[in-house]
Amino acid sequence: MPNKIIHLTCMILLIGGWYFNPANADVYKWKDAEGKIHFGDQPPIKAKSEKLEIDTQDKGVYQPSGDYRRKQEKLLKVYEEERKIKQVKQAEVKEKKRKLEVSCKRAKKYEARYERASRFYREKEDGTRIYMSDEERKLAENGLQSYLKRFCDNKG
Repeated sequence: MPNKIIHLTCMILLIGGWYFNPANADVYKWKDAEGKIHFGDQPPIKAKSEKLEIDTQDKGVYQPSGDYRRKQEKLLKVYEEERKIKQVKQAEVKEKKRKLEVSCKRAKKYEARYERASRFYREKEDGTRIYMSDEERKLAENGLQSYLKRFCDNKG
């Protein structure tokens, strides 16, 4: 007995769903007092309307015209070219950022050496050392600071 009730309920829901399907609804067209055209699924009460016949049958797959297809292909090529340009720019930015990071690491390495060392020297070809004066060291440290700012403080 409960199975019959379930089957009956399912049948009522299926038939009701088909009957009340919005695709099967009527469409009405009317013009208001201001001359504007309106569409709706129920006719207006105070205005004259006409019922539109709308074909809801599936006509198959839409086949665009040759001209439309050419425009579409041209647009797709433009999009592809733009995407490639964007990828190249992103790769360039990434490479620039990598080079900045390498330069920053190098500058920080020199900074650590400057902090540890008490004296600096340059070596000649014959291996003899020429020690920097305090003034030369100060200039070298200032150069290093500008190098650090250039490569380590750069966020772009």
